[in-house]
Amino acid sequence: MMIRWKRVHLDGTRDYGSSTARVHYLDVIRCLLNQGLRAAIAGDTMTFSFSVERGKHLGENSELIDHVRAINDDWRQSKYYDAAEAPDWVATFWSDAKPFERLFGALNRRVLVELACGHGRHTAFLLSQRAYRDTGRIILLDVNEENAAFCRKRFVGVPAVQVYRNSGHDFQPIGDGEVTAIFCYDAMVHFEYDTVISYIKDARRILTPGGRALFHHSNYDKAPGRRYTDNPDSRNFMSKALFAHIAMRSGFTVLDQLVLDWTTRESDCLTLLEKV
Repeated sequence: MMIRWKRVHLDGTRDYGSSTARVHYLDVIRCLLNQGLRAAIAGDTMTFSFSVERGKHLGENSELIDHVRAINDDWRQSKYYDAAEAPDWVATFWSDAKPFERLFGALNRRVLVELACGHGRHTAFLLSQRAYRDTGRIILLDVNEENAAFCRKRFVGVPAVQVYRNSGHDFQPIGDGEVTAIFCYDAMVHFEYDTVISYIKDARRILTPGGRALFHHSNYDKAPGRRYTDNPDSRNFMSKALFAHIAMRSGFTVLDQLVLDWTTRESDCLTLLEKV
């Protein structure tokens, strides 16, 4: 099946020209081009086309999409987001006694991405701290539209913060080489293995040369094949060594890895990567 869009002006707009419409349309175009969309230019018109085969959308893996949707459904109406705003929970990630803040200090925060942002508690903390006032642009991504909407409202009037709903397995609509750092806390621990692989690969695409990513992920490898919600703290199957292997094969240097206790001993890991 072939689908075509016509009369898209080269400045990224259609016949309506508000700044909001322009930004949205450019984001859509960039996302589709990065997913393999073909474009042909004739005069002031760009014609787009792509193929959809066997139920796959823009070449996406259907099993991967199913995994993303299943886990997203588990968290869509979760009480976790309100509970996670508690000061003692936030302090788990932002205190000298924990390794998160030390490794976070190794990131260049000129253009920073928070993946799986939830209700934006970490970005809210950063914006409140004098020590992090040199942070530049912050891009928040979440697969859950309710979370993205919550963050848009929470950070309205904060021009440095942009919020997008993403696919749940890549960093679209962020462009190639656009960001200097990525971090993800208390979320990737639940992701399926194929989702983790997909994010690591796409992280390299969006990072500048020498850019870094800090991922809090599962180190629980005791029950292969079991659904993650049946594991302690809903940790999905992953390990420190497997994560490092995926990252190195994807073009990263592993700068540091720290195994962490959660409620289960050595169930988590914090990995700092640098784009080669």
